[in-house]
Amino acid sequence: MIAKMKLHREQLELYAYTTEEYRKIGWIKVGHTRNGEARIFDQFGTSNPENPVYQIVGVLPLGVQDHTIHNQLIKNGCRRIEDAPGKEWFEAQNRGDPFKDVRRAYNEIVNGCSRTEHYQLRKEQSSAIDKAVK
Repeated sequence: MIAKMKLHREQLELYAYTTEEYRKIGWIKVGHTRNGEARIFDQFGTSNPENPVYQIVGVLPLGVQDHTIHNQLIKNGCRRIEDAPGKEWFEAQNRGDPFKDVRRAYNEIVNGCSRTEHYQLRKEQSSAIDKAVK
């Protein structure tokens, strides 16, 4: 799971979850909320015999919501599951790691690149950016 980032009150987290059975067919739910873990477990409650497999993908910039990421998922070839409850379920392209599709869509929208992972800057990179800003 990606490290929890400090949120401003107005900001939303992008979360994604599946179950072991849904993962086998590539289904993943993608949504936004102010507290991803709480929202996921609220949705599972006691009615689902499986535990969720989930990731808090990242903080959405102000003005960006889950439907923006949904549109990018569709653009990237993921199919919306029409008969699923709600409009937030997708069939991922990457069934081995359906979160990879969500991380890619998130990074395309938020960071302008199609990487699927978040990378920390090396010390010299960070230093170079600080110097350039000054």
